[in-house]
Amino acid sequence: MVVEELEIIVTAKIEEVIREVMKLAPQIKQAMKQVQEAFSKVDMKEFNKKLNQSTELVKKQVNNLKKSSKNNQIKLVVNNKEAKKQISQVKKQIESLQKKTTERKINRRYFI
Repeated sequence: MVVEELEIIVTAKIEEVIREVMKLAPQIKQAMKQVQEAFSKVDMKEFNKKLNQSTELVKKQVNNLKKSSKNNQIKLVVNNKEAKKQISQVKKQIESLQKKTTERKINRRYFI
């Protein structure tokens, strides 16, 4: 093939792609119009107000989290009764394990 033949083939393919894109143009324009209409219905003042409220709430929660963390222990407020029950059980298990390890340490001291 000569350069002219390649140029004719490439030009034809490009023209074909352009025709296909032009067929899609009305659909793209319609979608853009729908998007613009949807955005025009959004009350930006109300949106900004709610966004600022959410931002402030997140900042307060982060500050509360920072305040509640002492000695790498994080305190969580739990309202769910079942969760409180499970936490209580885990605390009892931890205390029991701590008691057993303390007893073992004491027994080792006396028998060694």
